[in-house]
Amino acid sequence: MNMKRGLLLVVLVAVVSLLSVGTPVPPVSAQEITIDDANNTLTVTGADAGTAIAIRGTVTNVSANNYPNAITAVLFREVAGDIALGDMTLSWWTGAPGWQPAGPQFKPTNYGGYQMELNIGGSGFPLPPGFVGAGTWIRGVATRDFGTVEAKVITYVPNDANQQYDLGETIISELGPTDTDIQIDLLGFNLETVYVDDGWAGCNVGDPALNIPTQEVDPDKFCKINAFDKVQDGINNVYGSTVDVYPGTYNQDEANGYNPNTGGAGSNDFNIFVNKSVTIRGVDGSGSPITDYDDVAAHVMAKRNLPTFGPSAIFVQATSTLTGMAFLPATPSTRAP
Repeated sequence: MNMKRGLLLVVLVAVVSLLSVGTPVPPVSAQEITIDDANNTLTVTGADAGTAIAIRGTVTNVSANNYPNAITAVLFREVAGDIALGDMTLSWWTGAPGWQPAGPQFKPTNYGGYQMELNIGGSGFPLPPGFVGAGTWIRGVATRDFGTVEAKVITYVPNDANQQYDLGETIISELGPTDTDIQIDLLGFNLETVYVDDGWAGCNVGDPALNIPTQEVDPDKFCKINAFDKVQDGINNVYGSTVDVYPGTYNQDEANGYNPNTGGAGSNDFNIFVNKSVTIRGVDGSGSPITDYDDVAAHVMAKRNLPTFGPSAIFVQATSTLTGMAFLPATPSTRAP
């Protein structure tokens, strides 16, 4: 038998110790997302604790009316339950600073049939005729198991400064049967799988303050939302089971300040640190998993001679699967400058 050809479990570890300690964490379940653009709603099923979704809402003024001050809000309801503040950790994408806490949040909301409200328009913003927004990203991480959850996006003209929708305020995204004045386009996907490609280094993260959109580096893959150029960034931002690593050379990863026993904060630095139950797998250019030794094209090299207690390109703290990649040693000939 040709043992090389028989290696369907394809992790090539070349002169590097692969260390694994700790207790495995059960993988989280997948979510399903359905978008109803006519009603500006997004329905999520399978949102168990630890899962996450990313939602982008794009606001366009398709009318000749000028709205000098408008607010956009996201409304939430659990179909067979009740959402409390803290049941979801909500963040919004700020571009270079990354994800920041989103708010203010209100419970209850004054919009009928919904239970909680997230303001993403601050004190208001202008919507002149023809305005096309760059798109606002919201990330929601479930802190408990949910049934079916529905999110609805509205844009309205406030009558006061409380930053919450009040009865009687004009909802300009609901003036006609389908977005007569303000059109809202929704995009949503779960973060169970994220993607890594060294060719995406330097991609444009966008800037909401300047109305610059986040770059779509590949269809349905957005810079630093679910698409990264470093393996560690993929690990840090996956809320589920899989980090797909495309062909390339990965020698710039740093993971600093971890405890190798608990997986939490500590005083040890690493190249790559895996502290969640996840599959990190090499894929080919089309995204298909690598299943043969000779097809391995993702080469992971240690940037630094770390950790000090056993140099390794990757340190696995939680039970995880590594497949379809080559791990190379931390030596002067392979280490990044």
